[in-house]
Amino acid sequence: MNNKGQTLVLFVLMLPIIIFIMLLVIDVSNMVITKQELNNINKMVLNYGLDIIEEENIEFVDMNYGPFIDLELNHEIIKSTPINEVIKDADVIISFTQLKYHEEATVT
Repeated sequence: MNNKGQTLVLFVLMLPIIIFIMLLVIDVSNMVITKQELNNINKMVLNYGLDIIEEENIEFVDMNYGPFIDLELNHEIIKSTPINEVIKDADVIISFTQLKYHEEATVT
């Protein structure tokens, strides 16, 4: 009886299972690391930023929801565009835009 072919068949059958387990370990570890990073950010906001937010009476607004006003544009094709009404009354607007997958953020 020849066992050389049997070993090769077992290896080929086990390879997808081994790859699946490795990918599962990588995925779960990325999830744990991301959760830990978010917890650290929450702790920093609570420890350092919450007092300032309350003292300055800061309001968080999602600019994708109304009410909207029309902003007149000096353009031949697009005459106006809707913008959030908050822009009209605000002294300072700080916009946080998330790029990619929690890797970068821009402040404008």
